Amino acid sequence: MSRGPDAPTSDRAQRREATRAALVAAAHALAARGADPLDPAAVAREAGVSRPLWYAHFPTRLAFVDALFASVPAPASPAAAGAPAATPARPGPGSPAAALRRFFVGLATPLDAHAALARVLIPASHVPGPVATARAARRAVAVARLAALLPAGLASRRRRATFLMDAFLGLQLAWCREPAGPSLVARVRNDLEFAIRGVLAPATPSSAPRTRRSLP
Repeated sequence: MSRGPDAPTSDRAQRREATRAALVAAAHALAARGADPLDPAAVAREAGVSRPLWYAHFPTRLAFVDALFASVPAPASPAAAGAPAATPARPGPGSPAAALRRFFVGLATPLDAHAALARVLIPASHVPGPVATARAARRAVAVARLAALLPAGLASRRRRATFLMDAFLGLQLAWCREPAGPSLVARVRNDLEFAIRGVLAPATPSSAPRTRRSLP
């Protein structure tokens, strides 16, 4: 049976996708060995292709950073990554606090699994440009999801969610700077607890001023 007229185009698309995947996999391999996963020459050499072919797929280094971000898998849901075990001092597993912990553990788990690469990508995403713009868009989506986890009767839910997301992003940067320190999941379970409790505190007449100062 003869192949249809679209077969050559399909073959080219498959080869292009295979090359792109090989370049991304090469960056992961370099990062795992402690080499620079954003060096076009090193990545192309690791993938077994020419450096011009790297540029054919990724016109800029920032475009490659964005592709690498997309290659770090995330759990299907925040609960898929597991949640910190509840203790008698904390609300039960069905509480808003537990839901927030599961959400952030879900974000942190894939970054811990790809720590070497993530510690390169996260600082790079703070450089102004397309990747930073994409990061801001992802942050906005995460803030909306966080706001939905907060109790319906809580005032300023989006503002509180923004504060909590920014606290998590700060933990990310600290984790990147301290590779010998605790995992990101451990930091979430320990260092984010105070922020979670503060965000869930109702704005009463006595506590409202303090709450307003703590939120951006």
